Amino acid sequence: MFKLEKLLRTAKEYKASDLFITTGSKPALRINGDIVLVQGHPELTKEAAEEYILDLLSEPRKKVLASG
Repeated sequence: MFKLEKLLRTAKEYKASDLFITTGSKPALRINGDIVLVQGHPELTKEAAEEYILDLLSEPRKKVLASG
């Protein structure tokens, strides 16, 4: 499984200004104003996108999110 950290490293490597994470699509980077799909990465499922978001949150924030 791909991890958000790997996508962020790729974005940094290509000097991307933005990283787009959308379910049903491959992740994409904005490089020099152009939107480029991340090669070798599968389309994101809802579960994968949620995992990427959860990777960014602290444990207390995850609990708040889980509680609704």
